[in-house]
Amino acid sequence: MKCGRKRTVFDLLSVYTCAGCEYRREDELIVIGRQVIAVYYLGDNCPHLPERDDYALSGSSKLRLLLKDAISHDNEIMLFLFEQFNLRDYYDLFEKIMDEGLSVQVICLS
Repeated sequence: MKCGRKRTVFDLLSVYTCAGCEYRREDELIVIGRQVIAVYYLGDNCPHLPERDDYALSGSSKLRLLLKDAISHDNEIMLFLFEQFNLRDYYDLFEKIMDEGLSVQVICLS
């Protein structure tokens, strides 16, 4: 991505976005029958941005909205919080949860 390179006078007015960045992670929604596996990412793994501290997550409006959703639908959703997440590692667990009629909501903190 161009954001990591040193800027010169010629591209001083250029605006770089994270739209095409390989480090940007989009939220995922996997629908299986009537159940859903929803994976939400609160941060990006961009090496060019400073790391966020834990106190920065407490003010996150996205986290607040996701937790409100999980609380209001607690009889339909199984909530998981992970630092790092890989769906393949938890596939069997999620399959058993979905067999019980619950949807899975995963919040990945980084």
